[in-house]
Order: sequence, then C-alpha cells, then structure tokens
Amino acid sequence: YIETGDGIGSLTLLTFHPSYSYEDFIEGFRPTGTGNGLSLRLEDGIFKRICREAQAQPKKRFLLLIDEINRANVAKVFGEIITLLEAD
Repeated sequence: YIETGDGIGSLTLLTFHPSYSYEDFIEGFRPTGTGNGLSLRLEDGIFKRICREAQAQPKKRFLLLIDEINRANVAKVFGEIITLLEAD
C-alpha cells in the first residue's frame, strides 16, 4: 500500500456505508468558512482524486478496492458514471 497526502496510493481501500453518496465518491459541494460567513466550494471525491493521480502517473497501476459495497445505495453513489464504467 502506497499512500500520497490525499490518502490515495497504488492501492486504495474504501469502505462504503449507508450514508455514502455521489458527493463523497465523485464530487460535491462542501461548505467552507470565509471572513463573511460560509460559502460552497466544489470538491473532488476519492474517485476523481484517484483518476487524477493515475492520469499524472500513466505507467503506474492504481486499484480502488471497495469494501461493503452492498451497504451503500449504489445508484446514489455512482450516479450516471456507472454507464461509463461498464465494459460495453
């Protein structure tokens, strides 16, 4: 297991839970504090961060291992991206 500062390595282990969502996995808006209150910032999820790392290091192999995938609502977590991940 090799890990970078983002918790991403050549092998990344992720455990799904019932409240896991698209915003956690792919991308979503997160509140951030500013001098005048709160604002929303679009933040990449673990999947996009792994994809970006793999793109930056094309000769290296990356594996995302999802544990307890059946605990999450798969359609809610993957959203429309599930059609892009299918082989056909």
